[in-house]
Amino acid sequence: MNLRGHHLLCLLGYSGHGYSPSFINKMEHLAPIYRKVDLDFEIFVNEHTDEICKHCPAMERNNCTTFERVDYEIRELDRRINEKLQVRPGFYYSKKTIFRRIRENIEPDDLDVLCKGCKWLSYGVCKAAIRKLKEETKDEITT
Repeated sequence: MNLRGHHLLCLLGYSGHGYSPSFINKMEHLAPIYRKVDLDFEIFVNEHTDEICKHCPAMERNNCTTFERVDYEIRELDRRINEKLQVRPGFYYSKKTIFRRIRENIEPDDLDVLCKGCKWLSYGVCKAAIRKLKEETKDEITT
């Protein structure tokens, strides 16, 4: 998978909402694959647009066309999440490594700062997804 920083978390919390039918279809295809705790694969952390962004109606030439400020805020969102997960754009990480870092470095309430400005944060699904990941992996570690 080719993902930018914030999508490393968004795919966990995705709950059927989106910007367009194409965007929703892409998320509904990727989210179940990404969420399988026991499935491992390589993820390329992209600095800009990724395979999900291409399906957003506001994307044009690797930038959000709604407002320059929005594009900047999305890149800041990526930066904060990359920093918290200790991942660098331009590198590959196993999904198991990403999940371990989410489990070890992110608490559900951290999303209030990490994802500040995200229109989906108020739905609470991302915080619930972080809790669920921590429970699933805790069970996996103790058995």
